[in-house]
Amino acid sequence: MISFINQLRALAADDPDFVAVTCQDESITRSELLRRGGDLAVHLQSLGVKFGDLVTVAVPNSIDWFVSYVGIWMLGATPQPVSSRLPQRERGSRRAPDGNREGSRLDCLVQREYAVPYL
Repeated sequence: MISFINQLRALAADDPDFVAVTCQDESITRSELLRRGGDLAVHLQSLGVKFGDLVTVAVPNSIDWFVSYVGIWMLGATPQPVSSRLPQRERGSRRAPDGNREGSRLDCLVQREYAVPYL
């Protein structure tokens, strides 16, 4: 099985300036998607995100949504999408995908402008 990230890297090596994603009037190339995703991965890693972690993504449908997923997948972590329209207090609640708070593996929340660590 080829991972999405490895496939994206191969496609970017073949044609780096090919448009990877278009959302409304904004587009991003394969190489730019990898660069921005890599930048986010470095930031998330500095917050302690590692392989196997759950990272909640509260970003509206946009280029940034794709960048968030690429950055998270680069670390081997798992994106957990939630609506960006949720109230802040609900976005910040520590809940695992099954709804449990105890033993939650949620480690980080990615929002439109930044990533917030859960310590």
